Amino acid sequence: MKKLSKIDAGIVIVILSAISYGVAYIFMRGHINYYKLPGMFIDLNVNTITPILLVFFLIFLIVYVLIFSLLKLVPFKKLFRMLPSVTPLEKSIGFIMLLSLSGIVVIKLMDLFSYFGERDASLEKEFMVIKQKEHQEEKLFVGVTFYKDSIIIAPLNLEKESITPKFKAIELKELKDAEMVHFENGLKVEDVRNSKDLME
Repeated sequence: MKKLSKIDAGIVIVILSAISYGVAYIFMRGHINYYKLPGMFIDLNVNTITPILLVFFLIFLIVYVLIFSLLKLVPFKKLFRMLPSVTPLEKSIGFIMLLSLSGIVVIKLMDLFSYFGERDASLEKEFMVIKQKEHQEEKLFVGVTFYKDSIIIAPLNLEKESITPKFKAIELKELKDAEMVHFENGLKVEDVRNSKDLME
């Protein structure tokens, strides 16, 4: 029985870890979507995933305690005994309905975590501002996210306090003239250009 318990615990840990990584990915996807950055730049590493995992496990623990407390308070066994016997067809229909409901809940949760990621990005007020020479002219860029050993930057418009979704990567070892700057109202992201604009 002890071995079985250890196996069960291991399975639960694996499942929770997989779900946590999924949640972290969806959250990060929402975060970079705010900057109009492609999903290929999602980099799940210790620095990015740890805070998200901690929050997820905290939420899971709270939900678990609430459900456990509810099961203690409500006599579900007595309620089930009071229910009339159901036919196999009714059981199948009930199972399909439960499965469908679970699918809807999962999709809604994915949307929710994606929204949280996008919301988190929209509330950011401190950004790394980088000076870079472009066509012999010094311009300002903003560090949007880190990807492996590089930082993804985008042009900064100080007057509009906005970011142009035109990205390039700089290796961290080549990073110079960078400082953290506080923007009281955060930074907006301009719309992605239309294909017709490229012809002009």
